[in-house]
This record gives sequence, C-alpha cells and structure tokens, in this order.
Amino acid sequence: MPAAKGFAVPILLLVAAVATSSDITSPPIAAANDVAVNSAALIAAAPAAPAPVKDGVALAKDILSVLAILVGAAWTYMLFIQHRQKFPRAEIKHDVVVKKLGHKQRLVHVTVTVKNTGDVLLTLVSHLTRLQQIVPAPDELIETLQAGDDPVKAGNAEFLWTMLCERKSDWSDEDEQREIEPGESQDIDVDFFVGPEPETVSVYSYFTNMTKSSKEIGWNFTSFHDLEEK
Repeated sequence: MPAAKGFAVPILLLVAAVATSSDITSPPIAAANDVAVNSAALIAAAPAAPAPVKDGVALAKDILSVLAILVGAAWTYMLFIQHRQKFPRAEIKHDVVVKKLGHKQRLVHVTVTVKNTGDVLLTLVSHLTRLQQIVPAPDELIETLQAGDDPVKAGNAEFLWTMLCERKSDWSDEDEQREIEPGESQDIDVDFFVGPEPETVSVYSYFTNMTKSSKEIGWNFTSFHDLEEK
C-alpha cells in the first residue's frame, strides 16, 4: 500500500502535464491522445515494475482516456453551441445593370449574389427581390416633410417607398433547392422593366433561413442605384 500511495504523485503530475500541453488553437483530443501515447511508450520502455506500479500505470492511462473525452466534449460545446457553427450564415450583394429598350422602357437587371460565409451547407428554399422608387420621391413624402412631420409610421423603422415590382422564387421542393458549400457563392438573376420616370431605386432581397423558417428569419440586403445605363 505505501508503494501505491507513493505512485499517486507521478499520476497527478502526468494529468497536470496533459492539462497544460493542449494548445487552444488545436483540437485538444489530439493533444491528450499524443501525451497518452508518449507516456505509454516511455512506460513500455522502462524496466519491469512491481505490481503496485503496474496498477498505477493502468490507472494513469484510464485517467488520460477520460480526460481526452471531457476535453473533446468541451471543445465541441464551445464550437457548435457557443459559436453557433451548426447554423448557416450568408452574405448578399447586388450588381445592377440598366439598358434602354426603346419606347421609353428600360431593363433593370439585378444579379443577386449569395455567399456562404458559414461552416455548414447553406440551403436556399425561397427568394424575394423587390424594386422600389426613391427619386422622384412620392408627393406624400414631400408634403409630410414640408409640414414638419415624420414620414415614417409608428412601429416602423423605414419609409414605405413606392413599389415598382417584385420577383419571387420558390425552391421548397427538395429537388429544386439551391445548395451552396461553405466559402462558395451562387448568383440569382432577376429582371425588372420600368418606364422613364424612376431615376433612383432601392433593391431589396430576402432569402429564407431553412433552419429558422418557422420564425420568419432569414438574410436580407438593400442597396440604392441610380438608373443610368451601363
């Protein structure tokens, strides 16, 4: 029994070495396993030890195995729960081209680019792009401003600009869903046709987040453009 008690100190030192050897930037399971393997190799190369020492070695290996599991669980929790890496993320941008068609009509072609900025597959099931007129401003807006009143209605954050047109896409069927791998992007092309009056427009796009569809949560982006032919 005294020999077993004397071996408790090396065991604690061995566990402490494992706890301090893991680099926070690398998977800790690998670090713990490396220490366990190296420790086992050193022990195997040593001369045969008495039975109490062998029991202590087995105990140390068990402690290292449990420690590796606990550290791995903590690592997984930090990555996938606290940092929400299991949820998709997206970034949206617009590229607008204007072309005269004749008879005072113009084509406003919008390329909506969706980039997967997350770490999991991004699945798109629906899309909306809306074109609204900014200039010339509606008479209602000008009159409200001249009267010194706020044109933004209570409960809203933005003014309700004049709707020119909107386009919707439905990819809810499984064989029609758009999938974007992490780090990759996909373009959605949208055509609008307007007369000569609009000079400046806003383009608004929205994509439903499939993992949060029950909460009406998704990704949106708004940009403003002067309708000059490019």
